[in-house]
Amino acid sequence: MKKCSYCGQQYPDEANTCAKDGQALVVAPERIASPPPIPLTPGTGRKKYRTYNEVPWYRREPGFLVLIFALFCTPVVLALCLICLTGDVYKNDYDNEDNLKVWGIGNKIAAVLILLLQAFTYWVLQQMK
Repeated sequence: MKKCSYCGQQYPDEANTCAKDGQALVVAPERIASPPPIPLTPGTGRKKYRTYNEVPWYRREPGFLVLIFALFCTPVVLALCLICLTGDVYKNDYDNEDNLKVWGIGNKIAAVLILLLQAFTYWVLQQMK
């Protein structure tokens, strides 16, 4: 399998140039079934994961049904928000550099807004008593 050196599009071994941008194709490295773990990134204290199976279950992106259930279960929403704010949540998908994708800053902002909404709701309920 060959890969475009510019856009990352994959092509069969017979192809020599990318159909999109005309760049030369290079032999794409094969994914290793179980790569060795990557050490902590110096100065960050965070480990980078190469495969989705290496990511702890609580750092994985939840499935669609879990999100629907979370709408009706406030403690689960609280836990998801705290997990999101305390570290990366990994998706079962790869970026152009073959790294696992993670939730972005928008998800962290949403988690803060959800926590603020929950705190406000709790405060209102306490004022009504």
